[in-house]
Amino acid sequence: MGAKSNPDLRPGNPYPFQGELKNPFADVLKEWSNVKTNPPAKSPQDRAQFNAGTTSIQAADENGWVISVTPSGG
Repeated sequence: MGAKSNPDLRPGNPYPFQGELKNPFADVLKEWSNVKTNPPAKSPQDRAQFNAGTTSIQAADENGWVISVTPSGG
């Protein structure tokens, strides 16, 4: 395991695994850059809608330890 996180990691897109649903932010994710502090958006309304969601993060290790974190509030 490295001593530093990978700056090239981007948010994932779960929509291909959810049947016929289409990701309304696919274009934002395509343009995502970890160099910027905020995701790109076409308008202030797009940015507000993107930041209004909830993020959920889960991780498990080889020993069976699991953590789930769900911060809200953009």
